[in-house]
Amino acid sequence: MQRKSEINPEILPQWQIDLINQVLNTMDNYYCLPDKFSEKKEELKNALVIKCKEVNETILNDVSSRVLPSPEQYKELSSQLNEVLHNFDPHLELEYNPKFIEKMKAGNKIKLRDNSVIFDFSEGPPKEEIEKWNQYEQDNPNTRNFGFIDYQGPSGLIPDNIGYVNISHLIDPQLGASETEKKYRMGPNAIKRLHEVMNGLQKKEGIILDLSVTPYGGSPEMVQNIVSFFMPDDTPINTVHDRVTGTQKTYEAISTPWKLLDKPVVILVGPNTFSGREETAYDLQQFNMTLKEKRFTVMGQSTKGGAHPECSFPLVDTTFGGINDTFVLRVPYATSINPISGTNWEDGSRGVQPDIVIPKEENSLMVAVEYLISLIPQYSKAESVIQTQHITGETEELLASRERMQEFKAKVPHAPDISSNQEDVKKDDSLTSPFQITPKPPQEQ
Repeated sequence: MQRKSEINPEILPQWQIDLINQVLNTMDNYYCLPDKFSEKKEELKNALVIKCKEVNETILNDVSSRVLPSPEQYKELSSQLNEVLHNFDPHLELEYNPKFIEKMKAGNKIKLRDNSVIFDFSEGPPKEEIEKWNQYEQDNPNTRNFGFIDYQGPSGLIPDNIGYVNISHLIDPQLGASETEKKYRMGPNAIKRLHEVMNGLQKKEGIILDLSVTPYGGSPEMVQNIVSFFMPDDTPINTVHDRVTGTQKTYEAISTPWKLLDKPVVILVGPNTFSGREETAYDLQQFNMTLKEKRFTVMGQSTKGGAHPECSFPLVDTTFGGINDTFVLRVPYATSINPISGTNWEDGSRGVQPDIVIPKEENSLMVAVEYLISLIPQYSKAESVIQTQHITGETEELLASRERMQEFKAKVPHAPDISSNQEDVKKDDSLTSPFQITPKPPQEQ
């Protein structure tokens, strides 16, 4: 009788059987949640077998696929298999890149930062590779302005007293800090830009953090720097548990030049929000649970749900003991634990769940502006928003519905409300609302 771990060689060619076994063995060694992997290993293996069969029939045009594919076919194979791997864990990914393998040795751990640069996970990246990464950062439009793009907001939509920041990428604060490459100094310049952006928010009465646009994550240290502006010093933020090293690292709010502790904040999220930018939203959303006067409202749609930092590992050949010279596997090797929820945005509910769901066909930025306008009088002590700011035509339309928004806000389960010290009003199911309201799911213990 065939053992469960074996794949029938009549179904797939040996090179594909080896590839699947290499993926499973590498996950067995390094995946951050070994119990989850053990429980779902057979299911994952079967899904990979089925996907390989589909690829052989529809893409490689060879049911038996005894001939090794071309580079283009290899890339398509990895893309198809990643549909299965991403369903298991959004950070889990197989990548076709033989050039990486040339620099690898068995047992090395390699950290990918983009599609052309290898970072040695244990010893740090060589100088020339840092410089390549920095050039990539300079040339990539999603990382211009060091990850903070369009921080003045779309012209004409955002009132003068509302601050808007589009966070596109979380650059490692340490990247470029060494003496060996002063040309770009990405990390220090990213922190400098962060301080410039946050300085511009000091005189605003409401803030929008837009995390919904780009699909990039980034550095947990940059997450720490961002959320620290909104928390008292030493507030616990997140703990990362590393299975590979057996260690854990706790992040706490650090001292910043000033704090933004007294302003309502809307955090825009959506399907593109991933990894570190998910953590930014989740950290502030969970911190909000500890506040008597709620300040943070997450709006938009559920995020992708990737809470496990990944590292790229070579695939050890299961037949000959060498290294697969075609693929590397990005394996989530660590998991994040929030000090308030006791879980994260992947192992609890998949994705950060918005406090207010905005259908994708609606303009989430306009909704956020409208929502903040309904809150600002409670914070600013001004007689009305109209008397304290310049009003554009679009903003005037938003202000016209302020009364409707205030009535609506009073019934939103998790909306900020500092007009009283009463607990949140329970949802009225009979309420006809411009939004779909999604109560927070219970946290899994």
